[in-house]
Amino acid sequence: MITNAREYQITKAQCARLVEALNSPAQASAVAPSPLSELERQALKSEVDLLSDHIRDYENLYEGRLAHLEVEGLGSLPSVLIKARIASRMTQKELAERLGVHMQQVQRYEASGYRAVSFERMLEIAQLLGVKIKQDVVLAEPLVRRATTALEGWGLTRDFLVSRGIVSGSAAGEGVIDSVASFNRLQHIFGWSTKELESQPPLRVSAESMGRPLFKLPGGRRQDFVQAYSAYAFRVASGAAKCAADLPTAAVPTDAEDARRQILELGPITLQTVIDWAWSLGIAVLPLRDRAGFHGAFWRIEGRNVIVLKQQTSSLDRLMHDTLHEVFHASQEPELASRSVIDTSDLTTSSKDPEEQEANMFASNVLLAGRANELAEEVAREAGNHGPALKRATSIVARRHGVSAGALANHLAWVLQQQAQPFDWWGTAQNLQTLQDGVLEYARDIAFVRLVPPRGSDIDAELLFTALRSEDQ
Repeated sequence: MITNAREYQITKAQCARLVEALNSPAQASAVAPSPLSELERQALKSEVDLLSDHIRDYENLYEGRLAHLEVEGLGSLPSVLIKARIASRMTQKELAERLGVHMQQVQRYEASGYRAVSFERMLEIAQLLGVKIKQDVVLAEPLVRRATTALEGWGLTRDFLVSRGIVSGSAAGEGVIDSVASFNRLQHIFGWSTKELESQPPLRVSAESMGRPLFKLPGGRRQDFVQAYSAYAFRVASGAAKCAADLPTAAVPTDAEDARRQILELGPITLQTVIDWAWSLGIAVLPLRDRAGFHGAFWRIEGRNVIVLKQQTSSLDRLMHDTLHEVFHASQEPELASRSVIDTSDLTTSSKDPEEQEANMFASNVLLAGRANELAEEVAREAGNHGPALKRATSIVARRHGVSAGALANHLAWVLQQQAQPFDWWGTAQNLQTLQDGVLEYARDIAFVRLVPPRGSDIDAELLFTALRSEDQ
């Protein structure tokens, strides 16, 4: 933080020199910069951004553009006093004269963040600076207990709440270590006001806390779990949107043939190339392997597309399909800055929703060279419309056309399900899948590489990287 006019001028001069270095002819003429030179450029840019933020904050305070500061507690009072002095256009020397101390004493106060300064002294300075503090006392601990009790009743275990950084404490059930931080996170994730947490009616999760998703919730107690888990996943996705802010974006194709062609430019169609392709479009891909909740999700947050893969499967074919399915959701209504779809049903569950059916056909056609229905009909002819012969026929047709037997089996099972056939073919389709342990490790590793934490503390970014580290474990 810049605390006086001298620091302001020094910071402006330093920022100008860095901008000049960043825009130097040597930097501009680099046609193919080396990885090292690119790292140096990114470091310069990061420092320029940081100094520019400090300069802007100081100017906003000094010019009177900020009259209200939001703080989380008394621990923020020292920074408030510094900002209030700047906003009052009072120098450190002038404040020292009013306090009857040397200017160096005020400089030490501010340089140390008012450490070792008595509370009475800070209140005296606040009064001199005209700082008005709203008297609102919140006892966080009992409110945290009520919130966590409700969440545990819905199925979000204490182990989950602690391991994902939602509350601070022990999974064994001991008291919360940092009730204030836990209180702030719970309010942020689930949208609960202090009044709601204090009142007696049962707690509910609002649609806004889930990103206002387009999905039909199942009935019964599971509804509370889906809503609560979706609210958590939305905050993780919000963290990804913030951390991907500098990534380039491209139009998401709605045509399966275009999508397949773009993926093939990266190499053979595999789960890795599908994930790489999604990232190349500016879509952040996040793996979450928690049980239940939903099967997949898409959010567009301030123009940034984020998809969440949440399958408990080791099938490469199913995960490729799921990724492409969510990418299709990202292609819809591109003019909207915000959009969300949470899939509470997966490929094996019948859905009459038009967008869900289109998304399934898009994914199947990408994987099956645009001939999904045509190949399914060929399998039926190869089997002589004899159910028990479908498995062998699927393998034959897949080899004949050079496509994945697992992808073809998944599409055939889905088609049979849509036709309301009297038998369930998903079990047989499972036997034709390409299986691989740790199938989502690549998605997690790429997310770690591509997502850059924002400067300063951010709850959503913290939740994101805690979730990714949980995947690592």
